[in-house]
Amino acid sequence: MLAQDTQIQSLKSSVHVAKGANAMELSSIFKSHINLAIWQREINDRAYQYAQFLQHSTWPQQRVLLNINEVTEHFLNVLPEAPGRASIVADIALLADMYGCLFDISQVGIRFARLTSAMCPKFHTDKLGCRLITTYAGVGSEWLKNEHVWRSDTGKVMHQADAPVQQLNSVEVGILKGDGWADNEHGGIVHRSPQVAENDARVVLTIDGF
Repeated sequence: MLAQDTQIQSLKSSVHVAKGANAMELSSIFKSHINLAIWQREINDRAYQYAQFLQHSTWPQQRVLLNINEVTEHFLNVLPEAPGRASIVADIALLADMYGCLFDISQVGIRFARLTSAMCPKFHTDKLGCRLITTYAGVGSEWLKNEHVWRSDTGKVMHQADAPVQQLNSVEVGILKGDGWADNEHGGIVHRSPQVAENDARVVLTIDGF
């Protein structure tokens, strides 16, 4: 129980995740009962090869605010040269463009990083409207079904100790709805960064709107 708080269990429907092999599945995030939309996709071999290169090398990690038409040039200039660079840059630009089209914006915040530890190891909801995330190499982000989560009217989140942890597969694209989405207070997807094994790393892209 959540002491001193009004307990709210799953303000959203237990059917709260949309997933499919078509990129159009991401537009399901606009449905009021959906707080996670997943595009179950693959990437080409050259982009995959470059992601593996990034996973095992050091490089200038990026946290930038860009106009969508600047994304390709920026990442071609900052990422190290190796086979497949153009392919992964094209994919980053594609996802930035898709995010911009979905939310009718021309500028996005992008984080592209090699991570050797969990950024946010505890289950939580984001306070922003929504975030796109994909893991090019390494283990994907983890999340919980609504039915295993309790939320309080003060924003605290708890979950069943034995709740089965769900996980995005590598290169799948997820759009995570947060508590900051209109009329979605206490309804954001409950998620966390996965633990990273010793001597391992993740290559992760996130895109936010501004």
